[in-house]
Amino acid sequence: MHVILSTIICAIIASIAWTIVYNVFLSPLSAIPGPFFAKITAKWLILVDLAGNRTSTIHRLHQTYGNVVRVGPTEVSFSDAEVIKELYSQTSAYMKAPVYDGFSLPPVGIFSMRKKEDHKQRRRLLSHVFAQSTLLEAEPLIAGVVKLLLGHVESNVGQSLDVLALFRMLALDVVGELLLGKSFDALASDEPPAYIEDLDRHFMVLGLKSSFPWVFKLASYFPLKRWQTFLRAPYRLKDYGRNALKEYIARYGRDPSRSKRKDLLTKMIVPPSALSDAASAKTPTDIVPLTDNEISMETANFVFAGTDTTSTTLTYLFWQLAQRSEWQDRLRVELASAQLVDGVAAFNDLAECRILDAVVSETLRLHPAAPASLQRETPAGGRKLGGYFIPAGTVVSMQCYTTQRNPSVFPDPENFDPARWLGTPEKQLAAMNVLQMPFSRGTRACLGKNLALMELKLVTASVIKWYSVAVASSMEPGDMDLKDHFLAVPKSGRCELVFEKVVDS
Repeated sequence: MHVILSTIICAIIASIAWTIVYNVFLSPLSAIPGPFFAKITAKWLILVDLAGNRTSTIHRLHQTYGNVVRVGPTEVSFSDAEVIKELYSQTSAYMKAPVYDGFSLPPVGIFSMRKKEDHKQRRRLLSHVFAQSTLLEAEPLIAGVVKLLLGHVESNVGQSLDVLALFRMLALDVVGELLLGKSFDALASDEPPAYIEDLDRHFMVLGLKSSFPWVFKLASYFPLKRWQTFLRAPYRLKDYGRNALKEYIARYGRDPSRSKRKDLLTKMIVPPSALSDAASAKTPTDIVPLTDNEISMETANFVFAGTDTTSTTLTYLFWQLAQRSEWQDRLRVELASAQLVDGVAAFNDLAECRILDAVVSETLRLHPAAPASLQRETPAGGRKLGGYFIPAGTVVSMQCYTTQRNPSVFPDPENFDPARWLGTPEKQLAAMNVLQMPFSRGTRACLGKNLALMELKLVTASVIKWYSVAVASSMEPGDMDLKDHFLAVPKSGRCELVFEKVVDS
């Protein structure tokens, strides 16, 4: 018995030793620079990820080792313009990495689809939903929520106001109006809706599931009521979307002429061929329309994807403006002639507002809401990237947090400077746009980009036209430092600002 046990122990030790020797000295990735422990195990990065420090840690590694860094035994991070084109272009052969398998409940939504053909077909069925023309039809619904936001600002003039919480309620109400057929009434309530608590749990559950799948599976059998309530959060979000869809269909049916609401959910319920000739032309007849189950899953995904991303970006935008009164003044001058409807700016009037565009672009550069690595799987045959051969199956990635801080393209990269987007020579601007990828790039780019930009501009223009903003005395150094679990959030979980009415507006 002792001999058998000793043999097993020796075999385990030998296996571990061989794995270490192979990963450090014999692996095709062994020549790629990076911390020594990253050559041995990927567990260190999981722990960093759970602490909310993955993005900042990988950024520091790139500052130390350069544009190519080995961050795990079979994972490499890049920060190079040419590699962006290789990984994220329209014709890229790289699939999303296996980690995305844990990002969605069945049926799999578009964000988690790994197979290119599956994603291509789903995108054809959804791209018209977020078309600019669709969003312009829905603008009154968005403006109605922005008006409620202005009411909150007005009632708190001269007082400290947590804009992170406020903008989160705004973003939630907007996606509720557009994608569920009704607002969450978060801005109209004294307490955040229960959906918000489940939204927070959702990201924690998926993070644990993707990082420790076997541990998560075993832990899911623990009978503790609070633990089971925590684990069920993603399912409750899915149920909310399914119930909202049923209510919407019961009220409006599937006939677009019957519904008076100009929202995005109608565009998902009704086949593109029934909406317009243009939408029909983009949707081949051999593609099967979405089932109600698929629609409810996609809407649930869009709701939680469109809540924290937009709210975090707005928070950092106003935090930066609060420290720079000169940019508030420049925005206010530019917005002087903007048409208002019930105090809210009209989106078409903002089309030529270059200063507003610059402020939004600089916020997205310095504070991307999804700053983390966009992981891809190296295709069969391997590829040469950044001067190194990368074997098939290797996870490769880039994070926009780092590419958008390239000092050779963005001088003084840690400084918030919207002027870098104004009057910039065409060649320099082109180089900036290659590295600027807060919404990802190519066929896997964020479908909600147009909606996000509309919200950012409408809110910024409408608030700054009427109010000045300053940082509240309660804010401490480091409160706005980055913490991320794929999506970014201020470390302190708050951003307290003070608004004052502008006399001449």
